[in-house]
Amino acid sequence: MNAIRYWVITSITLLGILVLSLYPAGFAAGRYQMDDNAIYHFHRGQAWMEMRHYEAAVREFQIAIKLKPNAAMSSSLYNNLGLAYMGIADYPKAIVSFQKALSLNPNFGLYYQNLANAYAMAGSTDVAIGHLESITSANPGDEQAWYLLGTLYQKAGDAPAAERAFARFRKLSPDSPLNPSVNLGNAQGSQIPSR
Repeated sequence: MNAIRYWVITSITLLGILVLSLYPAGFAAGRYQMDDNAIYHFHRGQAWMEMRHYEAAVREFQIAIKLKPNAAMSSSLYNNLGLAYMGIADYPKAIVSFQKALSLNPNFGLYYQNLANAYAMAGSTDVAIGHLESITSANPGDEQAWYLLGTLYQKAGDAPAAERAFARFRKLSPDSPLNPSVNLGNAQGSQIPSR
């Protein structure tokens, strides 16, 4: 009888801890302002992204943006919203989200890469190449941009430009496991890296 009672009390306690852990302490206690809910939804969106539930992540990021449309974190919210749209292959909405992230924070190179990747996935290779050329010009040490640029040049049929971009990638990242895939003979099967 004591074992059953112990089990019931322990189960209820653990269930209570689990429920409370799903909400930030201040949120559960009603101490958060409406603005603070944006952070809560941002974290929920990230959790959904990690579980690859992109549609749920889209909803959470949209709620967070609605709550804090012009906050310092808004560029991150729009970037993550774009990544969630990429996860469900809604490239036009991803492009709009990345453009909004860039309008709020034009100095963050990752947003440019994500935008270029969205254009590439949407089939706008030339536009993506233009964005990546800008990225590599502004930040010549960005090995991921060089790799993606080489892949897109290759997709566009510009083998000399692809080899130049891949050579720059190999120079910047000699120990990368991607190096064998960027040799001219093997580059035909390379994929655009996902973010």
